[in-house]
Amino acid sequence: MKKTLISIAAATLVFAGCNREVFNSEETGALELDLSCLSDLNETTTKASDDEDIINNLTVKLLRPYDGWEKTYAPFSTIRGKVIELSSGDYILTASSPDRSDAAFEQPIYDGSKNITIKTGEVTPAAVTCKVSNMKLSLILSENFYNELSDFTITVNNGKGLLTWEKNSTKTDFAPATLEGVKVYTVKKAGYFTVGTLTAQVSGHRAIDGTTAQSTSVISNTSAADHHILNVDAQVTGSLQGITITIDHSVNPVNTPVIVPGFDEIPVPGDPGTEEPGTEEPEPENPGTDPAPSTQPTMTWEANPSFAPMNINASLNADLVVTAPEKVASFKVQVDSPCLTETISSLTQDGTSTMDLINDEGLISFLADAAPTLPTGNDLKGQTNINFFLTSLVKLIDLYGSAPGNRHNFTLVVTDEKGQTLNQTVTFVSE
Repeated sequence: MKKTLISIAAATLVFAGCNREVFNSEETGALELDLSCLSDLNETTTKASDDEDIINNLTVKLLRPYDGWEKTYAPFSTIRGKVIELSSGDYILTASSPDRSDAAFEQPIYDGSKNITIKTGEVTPAAVTCKVSNMKLSLILSENFYNELSDFTITVNNGKGLLTWEKNSTKTDFAPATLEGVKVYTVKKAGYFTVGTLTAQVSGHRAIDGTTAQSTSVISNTSAADHHILNVDAQVTGSLQGITITIDHSVNPVNTPVIVPGFDEIPVPGDPGTEEPGTEEPEPENPGTDPAPSTQPTMTWEANPSFAPMNINASLNADLVVTAPEKVASFKVQVDSPCLTETISSLTQDGTSTMDLINDEGLISFLADAAPTLPTGNDLKGQTNINFFLTSLVKLIDLYGSAPGNRHNFTLVVTDEKGQTLNQTVTFVSE
């Protein structure tokens, strides 16, 4: 992983010269501003001209909490090299990207903030580093996949927006490349998504017979600055046999194979049934002495067995049942909601929108009033069968006046005492 550090320092600010902006003539100090953008996503360094553009186009905002005074500079280039003279006191300085679409091509979103104190007669330096707050997604297609489908479309969405890449008789969004000596096809434009569960759909037609190929895969456990690389492959021996998608989180390394349903699966070396004759593992001599097999946690939703997105209305039933024969050790819920994410982040110990329902005492105290039927603490820890009444938490969304069509994702991550994990996302839609 290479990191691109884009640093543009404002000229030293002094109390003299024509580049001065004054907001209060009594007890003032000055601000010396240094902005930088740190990206963990780019594999190659961007051009210097691009670096300048990113910094120059950031939006800078100053907020004085004690009286609510605020000032916004958009873009940053309007105050580069200027003296910013301010009343003495405490401020919150933020810098952020102006373009903030939930899904867009080539649109990383940078955010950064810092608390500063302006002292009378002094120059206060403020260095703010902006980091990527959304996710990057790239596609790498094998040569077999690219050639064996006469046309195809790959669509990825995060519940708030979607992006589509395609190949057909008139266009292609992919270009040939070579990786480790192997010919592949990569996207001409990477996609960027705000953080949330991603759904990737592959659909097309086989070149050999024109039949339709279609499948869907879900990418959960996403985080800011993740770079998801979808490697789409097909092994072909006269006809299309299968497609495999692997997901590489370049910032938080994870390699997750996803077998796309709807095709014959590609044999994976080491999987049961794929061993060469004579290489099978020998049966244990005393099978009766093996420990009893573990049973992974499971979840059922009686009102919605297919776990399809459910509308939020008077008849909403989001009550789930979690079964963990090996006893619950950890129970967390990741919230991705236009209404609740910010509120939850302000309540959790780590400032994220992931609720630790066993260990986060401050959050648990809040939920006792806000969603009293939601089990927490000892009602979860060590339990084997849990009635998880999520309805009361979901109905809090109505208090925020959510816009129709807004999607709210709750990802339940349950880990038992043997380290086995259940990861399930449930989605609700505002009417």
